[in-house]
Amino acid sequence: MKEQFAFDVIADQPMELAPLPEQDPAKWLLREGDLLFARQSLTLAGAGKCTYVAPSLSPRLFESHLIRVRLDSTKADPRFFHYYFKSPHGRAKIETIVEQVAAAGIRASDLANLRVPVPPPGEQSRIANVLGAMDDLIDGNERLSANLEALALAEFRRAAFDAESTDGATTVPLRELIEVNPARSKPAGLAAYVDMAAVPTSSARVGAVARREASGGARFVNGDTVMARITPCLENGKAAFIDVLADGEVGIGSTEFIVLRPKVPLPPAWAYCLARSERFRDYTVRHMSGSSGRQRASASDVAAYPIRVVRADEALNFHAIVTPLFEALRQVEEEAQQLRATRDELLPLLMSGKVVPGEVSV
Repeated sequence: MKEQFAFDVIADQPMELAPLPEQDPAKWLLREGDLLFARQSLTLAGAGKCTYVAPSLSPRLFESHLIRVRLDSTKADPRFFHYYFKSPHGRAKIETIVEQVAAAGIRASDLANLRVPVPPPGEQSRIANVLGAMDDLIDGNERLSANLEALALAEFRRAAFDAESTDGATTVPLRELIEVNPARSKPAGLAAYVDMAAVPTSSARVGAVARREASGGARFVNGDTVMARITPCLENGKAAFIDVLADGEVGIGSTEFIVLRPKVPLPPAWAYCLARSERFRDYTVRHMSGSSGRQRASASDVAAYPIRVVRADEALNFHAIVTPLFEALRQVEEEAQQLRATRDELLPLLMSGKVVPGEVSV
């Protein structure tokens, strides 16, 4: 399930090893072109999530919380149906069979009976090729985004901002360098809302931002960093640099966020790099409390985190190096978001014939 929710395509990602069942082992082995659907999820958005199984050098099994679908290759191109179920139209179809009790889930029998559009196989392949080319562009943007973030984190480590204080440098509680959950007035009317699902584990920026009536929870502005305080989100490194709000706008978020805002002269990106640092995360995880499976870090423990004082010249140098990286990262990820939106809009147009696959340039 971890890979199912983390990736859209299952290939050679690192995975846990499991023994191959002795009875009917072929029943559990995946093949290229299989589709996997999440049988259940804690959220509606996760139930029925579809992933595509790509070629792999190693045999792969799937766990019982997943539904494997193996399409008839004479009638269906699995790449096409993967894109279909990722699109708003396909997602709407899946949600017609989701049952919501303690968790959201789908039944294999309901999935098997779901009626879906079936263009001719050749048309399916042409559509999948167009959308696949767009995915290649998106993947390139994501790799560039990851490299930009890696450069920023490397500079944070190089400056030894989060190193153990072994050189006689003064150590202070984090609250002297960063405001933790700074007070903000409640926004009026509809406000930009960031939930935990919108915060990735491998990117500095949040995904889709919804609009909802302002209520309780975290409050933040552009330049703030939000970090998860609940397991397993904290262990997985969920943190995001907020730069998606309008000027002066106050956003709201999950009650499971802790908001970090650096004090002058530290630049805004400094708090994000801290939240992603291994030593800080290890400290925060060690100080979690609560029942098993629902442990949380407290804002007071985060505020007490010991860290060395940062000189003004160090802060200015870090700002000069990292701020352009974050601006480039914002531009790259905004372009990737536009490509994703275009990809999703293209699918129904390609299926309707309003756009011909051969006429699309990517």
